[in-house]
Amino acid sequence: MKQRTYWDYMEKALAPYSSESLEAMIPPIGKPWDDIQAYSRVASLAGILLSKGRARQYIEVWLRMMDSLAADFPHRENDSMADFAVKEFMLCLCECRDIVPEEQYRHWIDGMAQVDPYRTYSFTLRNTGRRLHNINVYNMAGEILRAYLGITDAREYIERHLARQMEYFDENGMYMDPNCPMLYDAATRVHLQLLLRFGYNGEYRDRIDRYLKKAGMFSLRMQSAAFEFPFGGRSNQFLFNEAYQAAVFEYEACRYHNLGDMETAGQFKRAAALGMRAIDRWLAGKSGRHIKNFYPADSGHGCENYGYYGKYMISLGCFSYLASLFCEDSIEERPCPAETGGYVLATSSAFHKIFANCCGKSVEIETNADPHYDAVGIGRLHVAGVPSEYILSVPFPCQRGYKDILGADNIGASFCPGFAGLEGFTFLSEGERPVCHWQTEECSNDRLVLRIDWKTGSFRAFETIRIDDSGFSITVSADGAFRKLCYSVPVFVTNGRDRAILQWNDSLAQNMVDGYRIVYETDGRFQMGEERLANRNGEYKRLIALSDGKVIQIKISVDKEI
Repeated sequence: MKQRTYWDYMEKALAPYSSESLEAMIPPIGKPWDDIQAYSRVASLAGILLSKGRARQYIEVWLRMMDSLAADFPHRENDSMADFAVKEFMLCLCECRDIVPEEQYRHWIDGMAQVDPYRTYSFTLRNTGRRLHNINVYNMAGEILRAYLGITDAREYIERHLARQMEYFDENGMYMDPNCPMLYDAATRVHLQLLLRFGYNGEYRDRIDRYLKKAGMFSLRMQSAAFEFPFGGRSNQFLFNEAYQAAVFEYEACRYHNLGDMETAGQFKRAAALGMRAIDRWLAGKSGRHIKNFYPADSGHGCENYGYYGKYMISLGCFSYLASLFCEDSIEERPCPAETGGYVLATSSAFHKIFANCCGKSVEIETNADPHYDAVGIGRLHVAGVPSEYILSVPFPCQRGYKDILGADNIGASFCPGFAGLEGFTFLSEGERPVCHWQTEECSNDRLVLRIDWKTGSFRAFETIRIDDSGFSITVSADGAFRKLCYSVPVFVTNGRDRAILQWNDSLAQNMVDGYRIVYETDGRFQMGEERLANRNGEYKRLIALSDGKVIQIKISVDKEI
């Protein structure tokens, strides 16, 4: 991936915002911006593209937006939106000096010189006893950029807050935001990369660098066989997830390039490129998508209340710019782990995920779900070249923390074992949190076997997952007092555009969608569940595989229809 290609993604993210619509958003003189987080990103991205000789149709409205934003920031107090927005504005100032009249540029600098981090920002140690979260690292990035341009001396502020932030990293260098969402681990690390990129050289520099290096290698192996960012927690499935992933990978590619390790550098470089290409299908058309479904953008399906189109579409562009900052065009791509496979990886217990990849196929397993976003079990099965939601990209939470326009049942669901009792079915994904132990029984580039021991108070299941050229094979045996062993098989219905046709009988189900055929087989018998399932990507049904004994097998394969 070249820098200019990231600029292409930046232009695609800016394209839905017309000059006329942006003009209408500029508040009257003396009035604050309603959404300074979103529109600082729009202004920043427009200015950065203008500095690259692109997006010239925005020049007049961009200048007025920057004037208005520069006048707004000094009046912000204890404002969490400013925690995000200052950094965006400052990144633009770093790029745009040569395209702005000196007097106007100086006016912007003077406005930003009036920012007082303890007064302006919300997530600071001024608010004693408050968890700082990832947002504090965003505002520290804003401070290092103000220092980079000579506006302030940020050393005391950054040192004081990094001392607290160092408490929030696990043994793998991953950042533990509350409930440990995968996205905010990566987002925080990218903003720490910015601190180092723009000159932080204080007490914690070496420690941060060690965390980034270790967690970067974890990120490389958490990328799915479809080259997507892992699921887990809030703000997932937005397109900017892959931009953050690329920013991590480009940074690490440069690290290994500078160390003379061209193989590892090339792996990171390749992973960044494949991850960005994985979102291309969502960007086709005039407006593109900001989340991985095809429901109307203003419906908000799959989005948290803060994840609306106007803010998170432009975020794809801004975070693609961050990836471009770390991009070294001369690094040659080498096959990356998501392509070659042959590994199993587990996070720390804080993030409670297991990843396995082999033969162009991968699984991601949730062992201790946040019920607002995920469910215990296999929450992702990806196959290279197959649209990721056609099998499953993210599980179904029982206390949905994002908008569902489909009226689906609030039932935790995934690929997972369960049992039939007198009162119906109980699945691992919807009951008490289990104890989980796992071991790799076989692992190569050609075949992988992973065994998981799930245990609850009344049920114990041994799940063996096999991955090879033929597909996925899942065998479950169980102990406990139950009538029948069963297995939950979510089946894609629609993503808001593509609609599947399901044909099934007792032992075989075929789901046809957009030229792909996903085949499900069992040595038991299938029964269609009554539930209507929905996740961020769309609507699903649930097939239930039933066994009269205490062992059941399910096989999943994919091919292109002829």
